[in-house]
Amino acid sequence: NPKKGILGFSVEDKKVSKEEITYWQPPHEKPCYRIETVGGRYLECSDDHPILTRDRYKSGDYKKTNTFIEAKNLKKGDSILVAEEIKMFGRKEMWNPRLVGLLIGDGSYGKDKTPVLSNCDKDVNNYIYNNFDAIEERSYTTKDGREYKETRIRNICQKLRELGIYGQTKNKKTLPLNIHSYTKKDICELLGGFYDADGHVVNDGKNRTINLSSSSKELMFEVKLLLQKLGIHGQIYTKKPSSTGIKGINNYYLLTIADKRSLLIFIESITFLIKYKQVKLEAMYEELKNHTSEITKDLKGLRAERIKSVVYIGKKPVLNDIYL
Repeated sequence: NPKKGILGFSVEDKKVSKEEITYWQPPHEKPCYRIETVGGRYLECSDDHPILTRDRYKSGDYKKTNTFIEAKNLKKGDSILVAEEIKMFGRKEMWNPRLVGLLIGDGSYGKDKTPVLSNCDKDVNNYIYNNFDAIEERSYTTKDGREYKETRIRNICQKLRELGIYGQTKNKKTLPLNIHSYTKKDICELLGGFYDADGHVVNDGKNRTINLSSSSKELMFEVKLLLQKLGIHGQIYTKKPSSTGIKGINNYYLLTIADKRSLLIFIESITFLIKYKQVKLEAMYEELKNHTSEITKDLKGLRAERIKSVVYIGKKPVLNDIYL
């Protein structure tokens, strides 16, 4: 819609901003390319569409420069500048987003059954029993001394139906319908619940990462896009299960956040219910808080991502040089 404007790079302010559309060109055919980054972003545009790139360090020159290059002249390995975050959140409030995140991670809410949360963390189970109509169905002590509980949570099926997730099973789980219509606060709470269930923090002196695992690749992509709205960027890896001698076990997917800027934003935006995980986050923050952003001060709102591929996709109808 021409009246809504477009996200662009302001040369004067040197930052990402909403720009007015001053000219609306009728559709016409032009040669087009698909550009995909290692961060999972892609753009399909005309061959002469200018893309803002970041040059690598040159011999004797310790300053990185930024140059507009036509799409047809880009190649694998080049760095292009993309929006660090897209501050577009809704106003809709979600019912108990922390619980929803926990259930997406460790819950079972298949069709015609009372939702069950399976967890062996004391903080999570206390939260469930203190705030919901919960009944313990099964429990036992794990090898590491923790109490594993399978807990039925009553009177919430209708709420899950309204969110569009009730009846989903195992690797068919998704985030709630219209997830982008909810407030930033509720989205952060939902993500916190999901990471409480299936996330882990690594901070061992050599590696600093925040990770989330799932059997659903589609769910990982949904979470990745949601994190990008907050300015948090990660990579999805396909992992083979550990050797257990059991046949027929499928691969799982790991979403890893590793760059310092994204780690800082995550810790500033998302909290954990599980105390030992939150302590790890806070310790990591103390180590990183004085970190200078990898994006220089003259490029606020942008981050550099390497190009994974540049593919010619033929002649397409374009509107203002963006492929329709």
